[in-house]
Amino acid sequence: MEREALRKSLARMRNSKLTAAFHTWYETAFNMKMQQLALRQALGHLIYRHIAAAWNQWKYVVEGLKADKAALAKGLAALTKRKLKMAYNKWYDTAMEMARQSYMLKGAIKRMLLRQLSAAFEKWQFEAAAAAREQFMLGGALKRLMNRQLSAAWEKWQFTAAEMKARRHRAARLLGSGHSAFVYSPRAR
Repeated sequence: MEREALRKSLARMRNSKLTAAFHTWYETAFNMKMQQLALRQALGHLIYRHIAAAWNQWKYVVEGLKADKAALAKGLAALTKRKLKMAYNKWYDTAMEMARQSYMLKGAIKRMLLRQLSAAFEKWQFEAAAAAREQFMLGGALKRLMNRQLSAAWEKWQFTAAEMKARRHRAARLLGSGHSAFVYSPRAR
Protein backbone atom coordinates (compact mmCIF):
# COMPACT_ATOMS: atom_id res chain seq x y z
CA MET A 1 0.00 0.00 0.00
CA GLU A 2 2.72 2.34 0.57
CA ARG A 3 3.86 1.81 -2.83
CA GLU A 4 0.47 2.52 -4.09
CA ALA A 5 0.29 5.71 -2.05
CA LEU A 6 3.70 6.74 -3.32
CA ARG A 7 2.72 6.13 -6.87
CA LYS A 8 -0.42 8.15 -6.41
CA SER A 9 1.53 11.01 -4.87
CA LEU A 10 4.04 11.01 -7.70
CA ALA A 11 1.18 10.96 -10.21
CA ARG A 12 -0.42 13.87 -8.44
CA MET A 13 2.80 15.89 -8.53
CA ARG A 14 3.36 15.09 -12.11
CA ASN A 15 -0.28 15.85 -12.92
CA SER A 16 -0.15 19.14 -10.96
CA LYS A 17 2.97 20.17 -12.92
CA LEU A 18 1.26 19.13 -16.15
CA THR A 19 -1.86 21.03 -15.13
CA ALA A 20 0.22 24.11 -14.23
CA ALA A 21 2.07 23.88 -17.56
CA PHE A 22 -1.22 23.49 -19.44
CA HIS A 23 -2.66 26.55 -17.68
CA THR A 24 0.50 28.52 -18.42
CA TRP A 25 0.32 27.47 -22.08
CA TYR A 26 -3.39 28.28 -22.30
CA GLU A 27 -2.90 31.74 -20.75
CA THR A 28 0.01 32.46 -23.03
CA ALA A 29 -1.92 31.29 -26.11
CA PHE A 30 -4.98 33.32 -25.11
CA ASN A 31 -2.85 36.44 -24.46
CA MET A 32 -1.10 36.02 -27.79
CA LYS A 33 -4.41 35.62 -29.55
CA MET A 34 -5.76 38.80 -27.87
CA GLN A 35 -2.57 40.68 -28.79
CA GLN A 36 -2.92 39.48 -32.39
CA LEU A 37 -6.53 40.63 -32.45
CA ALA A 38 -5.61 44.03 -30.99
CA LEU A 39 -2.75 44.28 -33.47
CA ARG A 40 -5.05 43.37 -36.37
CA GLN A 41 -7.57 45.96 -35.21
CA ALA A 42 -4.87 48.60 -34.89
CA LEU A 43 -3.50 47.68 -38.32
CA GLY A 44 -7.06 47.61 -39.67
CA HIS A 45 -7.67 51.10 -38.31
CA LEU A 46 -4.43 52.29 -39.85
CA ILE A 47 -5.08 50.57 -43.17
CA TYR A 48 -8.77 51.29 -43.38
CA ARG A 49 -8.63 54.82 -41.94
CA HIS A 50 -9.24 56.27 -45.39
CA ILE A 51 -12.10 53.86 -45.98
CA ALA A 52 -13.56 54.79 -42.58
CA ALA A 53 -13.14 58.49 -43.37
CA ALA A 54 -14.85 58.01 -46.73
CA TRP A 55 -17.61 55.98 -45.06
CA ASN A 56 -18.13 58.70 -42.44
CA GLN A 57 -18.15 61.36 -45.17
CA TRP A 58 -20.71 59.34 -47.17
CA LYS A 59 -22.91 58.96 -44.06
CA TYR A 60 -22.68 62.69 -43.44
CA VAL A 61 -23.58 63.53 -47.04
CA VAL A 62 -26.48 61.04 -47.07
CA GLU A 63 -27.85 62.45 -43.82
CA GLY A 64 -27.52 65.96 -45.28
CA LEU A 65 -29.26 64.87 -48.48
CA LYS A 66 -32.04 63.30 -46.45
CA ALA A 67 -32.49 66.54 -44.54
CA ASP A 68 -32.39 68.55 -47.79
CA LYS A 69 -34.87 66.17 -49.41
CA ALA A 70 -37.23 66.44 -46.44
CA ALA A 71 -36.99 70.24 -46.47
CA LEU A 72 -37.54 70.30 -50.25
CA ALA A 73 -40.54 67.96 -49.97
CA LYS A 74 -41.99 70.13 -47.21
CA GLY A 75 -41.48 73.28 -49.29
CA LEU A 76 -42.90 71.62 -52.40
CA ALA A 77 -45.91 70.39 -50.44
CA ALA A 78 -46.51 73.90 -49.11
CA LEU A 79 -46.18 75.35 -52.63
CA THR A 80 -48.50 72.70 -54.06
CA LYS A 81 -50.99 73.26 -51.25
CA ARG A 82 -50.91 77.00 -51.86
CA LYS A 83 -51.36 76.58 -55.61
CA LEU A 84 -54.21 74.09 -55.03
CA LYS A 85 -55.86 76.53 -52.65
CA MET A 86 -55.47 79.34 -55.19
CA ALA A 87 -56.89 77.14 -57.96
CA TYR A 88 -59.83 76.11 -55.78
CA ASN A 89 -60.55 79.74 -54.87
CA LYS A 90 -60.41 80.71 -58.55
CA TRP A 91 -62.75 77.82 -59.46
CA TYR A 92 -65.16 78.75 -56.66
CA ASP A 93 -65.24 82.43 -57.65
CA THR A 94 -65.78 81.49 -61.32
CA ALA A 95 -68.52 78.99 -60.41
CA MET A 96 -70.32 81.57 -58.27
CA GLU A 97 -70.08 84.20 -61.03
CA MET A 98 -71.38 81.69 -63.61
CA ALA A 99 -74.27 80.77 -61.30
CA ARG A 100 -75.14 84.46 -60.87
CA GLN A 101 -74.99 85.08 -64.62
CA SER A 102 -77.04 81.94 -65.27
CA TYR A 103 -79.70 83.13 -62.83
CA MET A 104 -79.83 86.54 -64.48
CA LEU A 105 -79.90 85.01 -67.98
CA LYS A 106 -82.68 82.58 -67.04
CA GLY A 107 -84.76 85.49 -65.75
CA ALA A 108 -84.22 87.47 -68.96
CA ILE A 109 -85.00 84.43 -71.13
CA LYS A 110 -88.12 83.68 -69.09
CA ARG A 111 -89.36 87.25 -69.48
CA MET A 112 -88.63 87.14 -73.22
CA LEU A 113 -90.40 83.78 -73.63
CA LEU A 114 -93.40 84.99 -71.65
CA ARG A 115 -93.54 88.12 -73.81
CA GLN A 116 -93.36 85.99 -76.98
CA LEU A 117 -95.96 83.57 -75.56
CA SER A 118 -98.28 86.46 -74.71
CA ALA A 119 -97.86 87.94 -78.21
CA ALA A 120 -98.53 84.53 -79.79
CA PHE A 121 -101.67 84.07 -77.64
CA GLU A 122 -102.94 87.52 -78.57
CA LYS A 123 -102.34 86.75 -82.26
CA TRP A 124 -104.16 83.42 -81.87
CA GLN A 125 -107.10 85.17 -80.20
CA PHE A 126 -107.27 87.72 -83.04
CA GLU A 127 -107.02 85.02 -85.72
CA ALA A 128 -109.61 82.84 -83.95
CA ALA A 129 -112.03 85.76 -83.70
CA ALA A 130 -111.46 86.65 -87.38
CA ALA A 131 -111.96 82.99 -88.38
CA ALA A 132 -115.15 82.83 -86.29
CA ARG A 133 -116.50 86.02 -87.95
CA GLU A 134 -115.58 84.67 -91.37
CA GLN A 135 -117.15 81.29 -90.60
CA PHE A 136 -120.28 83.02 -89.31
CA MET A 137 -120.54 85.06 -92.45
CA LEU A 138 -119.82 82.07 -94.70
CA GLY A 139 -122.17 79.94 -92.63
CA GLY A 140 -125.04 82.34 -93.18
CA ALA A 141 -124.42 82.46 -96.92
CA LEU A 142 -124.00 78.67 -97.02
CA LYS A 143 -127.20 78.16 -95.03
CA ARG A 144 -129.11 80.46 -97.35
CA LEU A 145 -127.69 78.60 -100.38
CA MET A 146 -128.47 75.20 -98.85
CA ASN A 147 -131.95 76.33 -97.83
CA ARG A 148 -132.59 77.60 -101.33
CA GLN A 149 -131.51 74.27 -102.86
CA LEU A 150 -133.50 72.32 -100.26
CA SER A 151 -136.53 74.51 -100.90
CA ALA A 152 -136.18 74.00 -104.66
CA ALA A 153 -135.91 70.23 -104.20
CA TRP A 154 -139.00 70.21 -101.91
CA GLU A 155 -140.96 72.23 -104.39
CA LYS A 156 -139.89 69.88 -107.21
CA TRP A 157 -140.98 66.87 -105.15
CA GLN A 158 -144.31 68.44 -104.39
CA PHE A 159 -144.80 69.25 -108.05
CA THR A 160 -143.80 65.74 -109.11
CA ALA A 161 -146.06 64.16 -106.43
CA ALA A 162 -149.04 66.29 -107.55
CA GLU A 163 -148.39 65.42 -111.18
CA MET A 164 -148.19 61.70 -110.33
CA LYS A 165 -151.42 61.94 -108.38
CA ALA A 166 -153.11 63.61 -111.31
CA ARG A 167 -151.82 60.87 -113.68
CA ARG A 168 -153.12 58.17 -111.40
CA HIS A 169 -156.40 59.84 -111.25
CA ARG A 170 -156.61 60.07 -115.04
CA ALA A 171 -155.49 56.47 -115.42
CA ALA A 172 -158.19 55.33 -113.03
CA ARG A 173 -160.83 57.20 -115.00
CA LEU A 174 -159.62 55.70 -118.19
CA LEU A 175 -159.77 52.19 -116.83
CA GLY A 176 -163.25 52.81 -115.55
CA SER A 177 -162.77 51.95 -112.02
CA GLY A 178 -162.74 54.31 -109.17
CA HIS A 179 -159.72 52.67 -107.49
CA SER A 180 -156.31 52.50 -108.84
CA ALA A 181 -154.20 49.33 -108.66
CA PHE A 182 -151.10 51.46 -108.88
CA VAL A 183 -150.14 53.24 -105.65
CA TYR A 184 -147.29 55.65 -105.81
CA SER A 185 -144.53 55.03 -103.33
CA PRO A 186 -141.49 57.26 -103.21
CA ARG A 187 -139.28 54.14 -102.90
CA ALA A 188 -140.74 52.35 -105.93
CA ARG A 189 -139.62 53.51 -109.34
